Amino acid sequence: MPSLSSSTSSRWADPPFPEHGDQDEKEVWAAVGRALSAWAGFEHEFGRLFAAFDTPDRWLPQIERAYGAIRTFEARQDMVRAAAEAYYANFDLDFDNGKKEFRDITREVKETCRVRNNISHGHVKMYRNM
Repeated sequence: MPSLSSSTSSRWADPPFPEHGDQDEKEVWAAVGRALSAWAGFEHEFGRLFAAFDTPDRWLPQIERAYGAIRTFEARQDMVRAAAEAYYANFDLDFDNGKKEFRDITREVKETCRVRNNISHGHVKMYRNM
């Protein structure tokens, strides 16, 4: 897996404010819906990652339910990070590459979460062209 850390800051930089907005607010709402649906899919998979770190040999629905019961994504990310640290610490095999990849992924996820928050807490408002 290529390192994500080198391009993380530029990939998730806020785009410049547009000179003109969309003419139809439905386009904006559709884009917001697509982005938030994609995030929900990611959160589901991140919960599965937590479950895999917690019980790698079998799937237990209560593990995913515990993950889903936590209110903020930042807290859920801390849960996944703690489970990953315990998982990697409990194996005698060489998991250095896996640990590095996981660190790269968590850095990327942190930036992605910031963008998701900007989208979900945004505001759509019609303005007249001046």
